[in-house]
Amino acid sequence: MSAPSLSMAESLWQRFRLIAMAIDREDRFVAGPEEGVPTVGPPGSDVERAAEELVLRSLRVGTETVNFSILRELSKEITTPFSELMDVTGLDRLTLGERVNDLIQVGLATKDVETRSVSGTPAAGALELHRRNQGLSRRKD
Repeated sequence: MSAPSLSMAESLWQRFRLIAMAIDREDRFVAGPEEGVPTVGPPGSDVERAAEELVLRSLRVGTETVNFSILRELSKEITTPFSELMDVTGLDRLTLGERVNDLIQVGLATKDVETRSVSGTPAAGALELHRRNQGLSRRKD
């Protein structure tokens, strides 16, 4: 597995782990810190299907043309002011806000409401690196 694939897999695993822990905590009505990783069911279980859906949804949202251009812009800096993203993408505030929220929902971006800036996550960086590697390998063919 390539380095970008491993990085994306690790990021998605962390996101899935947090979601599973939250569901487990809610099921048990526990408000304190969790110990260990929630149990994962056998192959074919709801957990396995949920993990597959999480990965496919992240890839679907992240590779959509407009969202991918946002992620590409986020990969240039540690944080990008929301207003700068509006200028670069040409999207209005509401549309860009919805796009960024979609990326946040699937674990590809984060938003700092105090500084009004957006950042890509390691999973988003892995997606961009994978795209670059694919582009280089296609040119060699």
